[in-house]
Amino acid sequence: MKILVTGATGMLGRAVMGRFAAERDFDLTGLCHSRTGQGLVPVDLTDVERLTNVLADVQPDVVVHTAAIRKPDEFAADVASARRLNVDATTTLARWTAAVPNRFLVYISTDYVFDGTRPPYTPESPTHAINAYGISKLDGEIAVRAAAEGQSAILRVPILYGNVENLKESSVTTVIEQVLRLADPGKDYSKSRPLILDDWAVRYPTHVADVADVLAQIVRKRLVGTFHWSGAEPMTKLDMGRVVAEHLGLDATLLKGSGAPANGSEPRPKDCHLDCSTLETLGVTTSGTPFAVAMKGLVVRFG
Repeated sequence: MKILVTGATGMLGRAVMGRFAAERDFDLTGLCHSRTGQGLVPVDLTDVERLTNVLADVQPDVVVHTAAIRKPDEFAADVASARRLNVDATTTLARWTAAVPNRFLVYISTDYVFDGTRPPYTPESPTHAINAYGISKLDGEIAVRAAAEGQSAILRVPILYGNVENLKESSVTTVIEQVLRLADPGKDYSKSRPLILDDWAVRYPTHVADVADVLAQIVRKRLVGTFHWSGAEPMTKLDMGRVVAEHLGLDATLLKGSGAPANGSEPRPKDCHLDCSTLETLGVTTSGTPFAVAMKGLVVRFG
């Protein structure tokens, strides 16, 4: 089975490439852009001619589309450019998939297609994105269904983290960076200002290794439709910070909650808990990575 993965050097893309490589009958091709990698094909996905030529050369049976501008504030800084990747490139891939009956597309979407006011959300729940990033991913979903319904799977996932290259790569691991600065051995804690972390929005941090495992099962089963996958532990940024502080032996009273939504150029939903029962009913599951265990490994690595 020939499989092409977009965004192969991204956090999720790397996990997908590693997981799929374990499948002996998966013939993998990874695409990259801003970050290169050995054996990968450099492609600007917004260059329709270049992308179409690569697709024609590789002739994948399955396209797993992980590439996206995914940080809401970064997205809002240049909406037109970001939409060319999140929406227009997705449309190109969906139309290419639909041109031949046995092709299959997997599109990675987000819990931010919901407004966070009525969790938990099933795949059938009404969508209502409240920031430009969420709107773009919802428009990508619409493009996939319009062009390749019956030949595609849409997988919505929440905030992701995992084996990052640097702590800024995920908004989960930026919390580690913040707490590490607070835990500087040269600091006098009695004079330290508390670290203020968001305790308003409830998130469900999800390890990319778990998502990659779920994607392998979706591809293997050729599951068509819209699906959800999520970590099971509800956490605010303050909760995440306390986990890091515990691993560092740091006084947790040095961390304080914001008491209000975090500042940013774009609004965030309060709680977009995703109901994963549809996939579970179809026999798709994974053991799941405990948040504290994963964060301990990252603290050891970067601390």
